[in-house]
Amino acid sequence: MKNKGIGRKILPLLIAGAIVIVAGYMYVDMNGNPFDAPKLNKKSDVYIQENYPDLWENVYRSADAYFVNSKITQWDENNENYILYDGTWQVYYTDKDDEWAYMYLVYDRDCNLIYDSCGDRYLKGATIYEKSEQEYRNYIANVFNEVYNYGIPNRTISMQNILESDYATGTFENSTTTISHISEYTGPVLDVNKNYTMEELAKEYGTVLFRYKDGVTQMEGAEYSDAVDSIYNRCLEVRDIVEKYDIPFWKISIIQGNNEGVFRIDYNQLFDENLHQYIQENYVVGQ
Repeated sequence: MKNKGIGRKILPLLIAGAIVIVAGYMYVDMNGNPFDAPKLNKKSDVYIQENYPDLWENVYRSADAYFVNSKITQWDENNENYILYDGTWQVYYTDKDDEWAYMYLVYDRDCNLIYDSCGDRYLKGATIYEKSEQEYRNYIANVFNEVYNYGIPNRTISMQNILESDYATGTFENSTTTISHISEYTGPVLDVNKNYTMEELAKEYGTVLFRYKDGVTQMEGAEYSDAVDSIYNRCLEVRDIVEKYDIPFWKISIIQGNNEGVFRIDYNQLFDENLHQYIQENYVVGQ
């Protein structure tokens, strides 16, 4: 009888223990192991610092590790077979300068990294491209400042400062660095083991915008000799600057006044002896 009494006391404990175990298993299955979250936060920070030291300066962890209870498939390293993952951990980082730009790391249940949203852009040479572009932006601003004795403000171009003052900006083709440090990379694929110079990349991809407040205002859609002469003289002025400072570029855009529109010209056209004729044939006011 005594044993039966003990059994009656132990049985509820065993049932309660089983319920706790089953509930715990179901919780982990649905939400992941809660002890893994702080471990993955630290692991992710270390991973970003070691693999993208420059990027680390410009991002912050905007979402701690959280579990996503859904099945995903991914190619194996040889791109031959799919691997099924039953639930994943994700950690997000956001650009300090652009709250809409983010990257993320994905881990399996065992805390193994299976995806890095930023990895592809770095393998394509994004860091090299963007560093050179920033150097180019500063270089063009400094040249313009020296030539015209203007202080070029490092601020976003807006209608207000367009109307207030002249300025010059330098960027690379298909650039995204003015938006985000971690946005999708659309530039050229570079050799990450090669030492590129800013000048080398600027000759291939550099675009310079010269914005002058003064100019001759004309009716849109019409070609006028005074507008052509005005943009021609401005091209000669820009050409002198390019020659003096040996500015590397791929294309140059010039804006005058408020209504003339944008005139674009490449390196060969700018230095062509028939520059005036080229402008007369291609420059349309207001476009």
